[in-house]
Amino acid sequence: MSTAAANWCYATVAPRAKSVVVASLGTPAPSSSGSFRPRLIRNAPVQAAPVAPALMDAAVERLKTGFEKFKTEVYDKKPDVFEPLKAGQAPKYMVFACADSRVCPSVTLGLEPGEAFTVRNIANMVPSYCKNKYAGVGSAIEYAVCALKVEVIVVIGHSRCGGIKALLSLKDGADDSL
Repeated sequence: MSTAAANWCYATVAPRAKSVVVASLGTPAPSSSGSFRPRLIRNAPVQAAPVAPALMDAAVERLKTGFEKFKTEVYDKKPDVFEPLKAGQAPKYMVFACADSRVCPSVTLGLEPGEAFTVRNIANMVPSYCKNKYAGVGSAIEYAVCALKVEVIVVIGHSRCGGIKALLSLKDGADDSL
């Protein structure tokens, strides 16, 4: 896979900031060790807390209401935006963003539907390309660059990122399989 067709950027967004800082990185450079190996923060099953049926019903109703509001107040009122998207997508940007619920890349960057092919994960990780590892991120990059022909790849970070905090708290040489 070649990423030469796309330009790489890194954007930093602070929750209360009035601007986005974007620095062009060109082609990503390998780390001092020659590659990037993300460490595991925790390698154990995680169980969700049980939710009372009444709370679940309220949560599902909130999503239904949100969709209905989107349909009537956004989708139905902007056919010029949504009609062309029925035929396919041709985004200009590929955006890697943290899965943090406080930071929505489309909202933060002012992007409309169809403008960005977005990948969200913990701490907006973009591991080095490998055919056999990290296939989700690698296949997303390959699809965006080769099939969708995105022009710009952006990795957007944010302040108070728990994933980055955990990553930076790891000690070199320490067991990272906890």
